[in-house]
Amino acid sequence: MTAKEQAKELYAKFFRTTPQPYCNENHGTLKFETWDSNWTHKMAKEQALICIECILKSIFTHKNSYEFWSEVKTELEALDILGED
Repeated sequence: MTAKEQAKELYAKFFRTTPQPYCNENHGTLKFETWDSNWTHKMAKEQALICIECILKSIFTHKNSYEFWSEVKTELEALDILGED
């Protein structure tokens, strides 16, 4: 896989999981706003870049990046949904 293909794949994964914004209507009811494709594309790209930055930093601080990121994945999966762990 080329770097460009990997970048597109990572971006696409974040794009599919990027939520759309909601706004508060009367009495706190949430209403889905019109889909904003520019916002969604921007958020997906920013999230993918954050991911890459973490990976790049780990290369210099962890000799075995694969093992480190496997541990990170395990810890992330174990996190409480409210992030209290």
